Amino acid sequence: MSLTSDPRPAEPVAPVQPGGIRCDRCGAPLADDQEWCFACGAARTVIHPPPDWRIPVAVIAAVVVLVLAGFAIALIELAGVG
Repeated sequence: MSLTSDPRPAEPVAPVQPGGIRCDRCGAPLADDQEWCFACGAARTVIHPPPDWRIPVAVIAAVVVLVLAGFAIALIELAGVG
């Protein structure tokens, strides 16, 4: 037995009917409800990138800075330092 041979028997591939769905990457037949290609692993579904959180985090940070500045000004006024 060589190390490069696969001891499992090859799985039969069902023939594609006319108008059947094929993988965009490797051309393997896909079932109607199949989301991933079993041959190459390509996704049939659209995978959206995660949302960008930089703007909401910047807005929240700006609000926190303004609240802390207001709190500092209120403490200075109450202490009568200014």
